[in-house]
Amino acid sequence: MENPSQVALEDGRADPLDVALEHDWSGEESALFGDPLLDSFAHTFPAATDRAATFFAKARRDGELVGVAPLVLIRKYRSTRLIEPKARRWMDPLIGPFARKTTCLVDTALMAFRHEAPFFARDARDLPLLRSAVLGHLVAEAKEVDTIIVNEPWAGIGPQGGFEGFLQLPLVTASVAGHRNFEDYLKALPKKRRRNAQQERKLFADAGGTMEVAAPPHDRALMRLLHAQLMASEARNRALEVPYSEIMNDFETLCRQQPWLILARLDGAIIGFFAFIPVGGVMHQCHGGLDYERAQAVKTYPNLMHAAVEHAIAQGMRSVSFGPLNNEAKRRAGEPQPVMASFWCRDAVSRFMMKNVMMKRFQVYTGPIPAGAAGPEPVPAVS
Repeated sequence: MENPSQVALEDGRADPLDVALEHDWSGEESALFGDPLLDSFAHTFPAATDRAATFFAKARRDGELVGVAPLVLIRKYRSTRLIEPKARRWMDPLIGPFARKTTCLVDTALMAFRHEAPFFARDARDLPLLRSAVLGHLVAEAKEVDTIIVNEPWAGIGPQGGFEGFLQLPLVTASVAGHRNFEDYLKALPKKRRRNAQQERKLFADAGGTMEVAAPPHDRALMRLLHAQLMASEARNRALEVPYSEIMNDFETLCRQQPWLILARLDGAIIGFFAFIPVGGVMHQCHGGLDYERAQAVKTYPNLMHAAVEHAIAQGMRSVSFGPLNNEAKRRAGEPQPVMASFWCRDAVSRFMMKNVMMKRFQVYTGPIPAGAAGPEPVPAVS
């Protein structure tokens, strides 16, 4: 197989990048990129388990770090658990024992679902080479990896280089650029959404609810309370399988990340929270949770999203990212941004099963890549 980590330049020479999977992130490396979401991802490293771990694929040119990609390695995971429940009932007993594969996810889920391709170069001109080098390394060197999945924005182009693809749950963002305040923002919404938001805010306010924005750092007592609400929300959404949830929702990771917070209070008590990391004019939600005994009656969840929009406007940001579209409240809070999942399998049997049996039954599957979609920057074929 041709080395996918080499791309021919116009003058005919090869400009190779050396790639290594590394489980660390120094202060010097952080300073080179100046990206809080990369730092936040690195905070997940100590939460690794035997089943799931996070790494950076680091690409160097002549010893100098030029780009990184966030990776989640999930070892011997029974992938039939990712299938929607109706099909899972018959598929998991039948093929589950044979579906234990080691999968490498290349995506930004643990970077607050940043709506960008999961390849970060110090010089944008290196992006095609970085992508090719990382994927080539995973194919040629990471022999324990059975399946590679790349999740990234879909903009009318499809996968290439031996990858297959499908559209998955979109991400939800609310554009706030150009709005002077929340009332101005409401005026731009469709009538029904505007009326719903006004009613939700009135219900919360009439009950005595308030919102508070808290900048980091936060003490462990507060983080412990919020973590309990985070885990309560995870339990409520357990029907949607997340194979790396123990890393995403780890208490110590949350303490290390120290996100900004919007706290919903009722009678002084915190009944819900919205955690976010601001980067480049975007509020990226990284966590959230509720005290379900008190929060639902006063519509705390949608009110936290309204408060996030209000704060973003006040801070002159351009948008708020709410993560994957996995509930109706998010659908009403913003607009869906399409996401493509591209996958590559090391053996032909797994490739056939993924493409013809499992793909359309995944919980996150929303449709095929439209016919005629062109590919991105050429990537050398992997096989």
